[in-house]
Amino acid sequence: MASTVQKKPRKLTYADALVVGSVVALGIFTLLPAEQPTDSTAILLPSADGTRLHWKPKTGVVHSTMVDETRCNGIVDYNYTNIVGYHDSYSIDLASIPNGATITAVEITPCASRNKTGSGNITGSATMDLFYRYNGVKSADRGSYELTGTTPMELSATTFAALSLVKGPLSTLEIGAVFSAGDRGVRLGRMAAVLTYTPLVPPLNLVANNVAVSQNDLSWRDVSSTKDGFKVERSFNSQFDSPFYLATTSADTVSYKNTGLITDETYYYRVRAFNSGGASSYSNIAHAITATVVPQTPLNLVASASSSGIMLNWAQTSRNEEGFTVDRWVSGANFTEIGKTGIDETTYTDHNLSKGAYYYRVRAFNRIGNSGYSNTVSVTIP
Repeated sequence: MASTVQKKPRKLTYADALVVGSVVALGIFTLLPAEQPTDSTAILLPSADGTRLHWKPKTGVVHSTMVDETRCNGIVDYNYTNIVGYHDSYSIDLASIPNGATITAVEITPCASRNKTGSGNITGSATMDLFYRYNGVKSADRGSYELTGTTPMELSATTFAALSLVKGPLSTLEIGAVFSAGDRGVRLGRMAAVLTYTPLVPPLNLVANNVAVSQNDLSWRDVSSTKDGFKVERSFNSQFDSPFYLATTSADTVSYKNTGLITDETYYYRVRAFNSGGASSYSNIAHAITATVVPQTPLNLVASASSSGIMLNWAQTSRNEEGFTVDRWVSGANFTEIGKTGIDETTYTDHNLSKGAYYYRVRAFNRIGNSGYSNTVSVTIP
């Protein structure tokens, strides 16, 4: 099947799009991505030991359980060290962040103090820094906390900002501390993190147009600044129970030409953004019909009365209709169109009827014209 992609020649602002909206729908221009929505996690506490385990737990051998309290409580549990340059790190569960999201900030709040008091007139000092490790790569040390006392206290947060950490299904994050300088050691009673991230946003306003007997053109609006491109899928029904992968486009492509199609068929499309971490949710579903003839006549129209009105059901016999029209006749009048259904909708309910006999018929339509009428059915409301 021959298919090609079309690059956008230039970017278009939202104000421009108000003037040339119909052109945007054809995919000749595209909107600049809107400002990305951001989100933040709840407070995340250590869930397991990390890879740097140089300090000593006050009790037991598990480091993370010494610093995972919901509030600062370093009297009972803490990790400690008296050796300058020693690190301790703890794993953070990233399950609350969707795959494909980009972590832009890691905020770490420690609860810490010195490990030893001074002797006589010698007060000494203790400097602690914080760090994170993402997918095994360690950040620079930051914070420069000048610690006092020997009872861990909650300190101000240190934020590692302007990050671009793409979260995938196997991504890992550790937060940790290092005894940077001094002679009084460090006690660490709690570590907590809050992560700010930008979700991978699906494209908007997917439009499908039939432009030739064997070609449908797609266009969509790009609203993500963190994607690597888009994935285009096609199906023969709106449920996408058997989707067919069409193409992967580049990040600056917002249209697609699907060629080599069968005539008089309805094709459904959806698109989603992707990056190295995963994929966004899907866009809206759009469809296009490669119609060359009028639809076939619908069959087996049946009607039944209920407390809400008269319900009609019929059998769809075409793959190229855009919908159906419903006609009604009552005694002393002609058949009159009373409503339409959309594509693949084969039911209709006629409401607010008075007593009497009612006759119905339906037919399919597309841009070429109308099908023949179905059989006629009648229902009497006593």
